[in-house]
Formats: sequence, structure tokens, C-alpha cells
Amino acid sequence: MRVKINYELCEGHGRCFDNAYEMFDEREDGKGVAKMEVVPDDDFDMQRAARSAAMMCPMNAIEIIEDD
Repeated sequence: MRVKINYELCEGHGRCFDNAYEMFDEREDGKGVAKMEVVPDDDFDMQRAARSAAMMCPMNAIEIIEDD
């Protein structure tokens, strides 16, 4: 899976890094940043954290791209 943040949509609410700190961090401008853009297939904890953060984002700025 890949994780992308659309910085045009992100307003820096912080829900991603507050609730999924293992997957996201805060940039200097207050917006979230993924600690890894590609999550290994066998890292279920990080996949769960990424999906959870995407669902919590009020701006829908986090995109989860599943591997085919």
C-alpha cells in the first residue's frame, strides 16, 4: 500500500499524527507527513494506522493506494 497526503487539502488539523503517531509526523507548517510512503504488505499495524488516519482526516487529504 502507498500513502499520499494532498497538501492542497490538508489544513493541519493534526488528527493523523495525534492518533496514528507511528505512521505520521508533523511538518514545520503543522501539516501531517507520512513517515513512510510505502507500507510493506506484511506490516499490518502500519496499514491499520494509515487507514485509520485517512478515515479520521476531516479534509480527506490522506489517500490510501492499495497494491494490485
